[in-house]
Amino acid sequence: MSQLSIVKDQLLSKGINHFVVLSSSGQVVEYSGDFEIKEKQVLAYAIIQQCSALFAKGESMKRVTMKFDDVLYVATTVQDSAMVYGVVAKPALASSLIPPSMSTTAYALVANERQYPLQVGKNVVGRSSVPVEGVSFINLESPLAAISRMQAFVDIGANGDAWISDCNSTNGTFLSIRPGPGIRLEANRYYQLSPGCRIVFGDVVCTFETLSEALQAPEHPEHPLTSLSLPTRKTESLGVIDAFTDSAAKTTPLRHPSKQANAHRSNVPYLDESGSLSREPAALRETVSTTKKAPRRERREPTAPSPPLKRTKVESAAPSSSLKVETAATAKATTAARAHAARPHVCLTGMDSDERAAVTKRVRELKGRVVDDITKANLLVVAAPPVRTPKFIVAVARGIPVVSVDYICNRRAALDDARHHIVGLKTDQHTYTAAELKKVIYRKDASPLLQGVSFNIAALSTKTKSVAAEIISSSGGEVVSTKKGGGTALTDEQLDKLYDSILRGKVSDVL
Repeated sequence: MSQLSIVKDQLLSKGINHFVVLSSSGQVVEYSGDFEIKEKQVLAYAIIQQCSALFAKGESMKRVTMKFDDVLYVATTVQDSAMVYGVVAKPALASSLIPPSMSTTAYALVANERQYPLQVGKNVVGRSSVPVEGVSFINLESPLAAISRMQAFVDIGANGDAWISDCNSTNGTFLSIRPGPGIRLEANRYYQLSPGCRIVFGDVVCTFETLSEALQAPEHPEHPLTSLSLPTRKTESLGVIDAFTDSAAKTTPLRHPSKQANAHRSNVPYLDESGSLSREPAALRETVSTTKKAPRRERREPTAPSPPLKRTKVESAAPSSSLKVETAATAKATTAARAHAARPHVCLTGMDSDERAAVTKRVRELKGRVVDDITKANLLVVAAPPVRTPKFIVAVARGIPVVSVDYICNRRAALDDARHHIVGLKTDQHTYTAAELKKVIYRKDASPLLQGVSFNIAALSTKTKSVAAEIISSSGGEVVSTKKGGGTALTDEQLDKLYDSILRGKVSDVL
């Protein structure tokens, strides 16, 4: 008698006649004539297959139960083999199938005095306005839009254990038990949590806390938790589940309108407020050349006040007795204006909390400030090695110097000329030397590279559309969202060419 037959007989003897069997080879065998495999049940199979992999590796875990759409799935070992079965059980069988809960501990993520209750099972932390059926989603408000749409998983076990895993996010997830920067989590590996842990999701700082009372109604009741918390070790990869979640986000119909219609930034480090350096990159010259073509976006105000300079011209015709006094006053005003213009307005990208703290402290020593909006910055500081992010692309498009942390964090009383410290960039497909990027940033034409150009993003996929819109608009271009709206049509395949053309200063090549 085959193992499949043994499993079938065991289930039938228990009055369970509605089930599927998954073998370690991935074979799916159905039992029950009226049972249909639906698209939304892929999650159940993905998790059961993951259990199969664990059993095959000799894990001590022998049984896992998962509730999905009010249906129970039970995965277990069969004769110490990698065989796993999924059970579609009637509610009456629930009490006999669900193992007793070992703990009623309730947890929450706390950010800016706001609680985000965590349900038992898998909680997806990220930035998204699209509800995903079958997923408990924690939608964090990201001031810099530095959180990826799917940033991390937080798994809460029925026994009270809690685990966290980064979903290969752009800016990373950082975990610390004691005060300090902590460590950056390696993607797709699980780390155990304990109450009081400090977690940084992109730019949002949270603490992992125990709720004193039973968990209240979740903030997202319309998306009940339906997945299972797997007691996976740190070294276990959840590739199967990751693949499903990606698929679910694409195939699940929208149920609710977005509550964050304006939060359409990308899954990468992003943006801050203010300024312009005295090093005269294109970004600074833009504030002076007001006679140039006006960009479609609102132009920054010049950082150097102009009234003192204008008054000097008028009063220069005054009697010679007052000329020296006026000249001295003008010199002081000009010096003050230059000093003000030289103050760094720094935007940060891709660095951990320790580097952020060091750069922020140094910027304050230089009488500058760290800003949120890259379009108002006059300096972009990147972590090593540099990564191609929307901030990086926009900085080059606007002529904003892109430098390393070492450029800022030095013991000099003032910053050197940024043009001598431009970083290089290497991606999987392209390489941009520091000299090449410097040439684009300090180009003669101070206008943003996409100024006066319209791009139609209607054909882009949902996950790339908001990122592209942000980069295009921040780089001076106009975004058209409707198919009949005109503009240069973009597809997902053409986006890389557009970004590459910006970094090389050759936008005309893609128009």
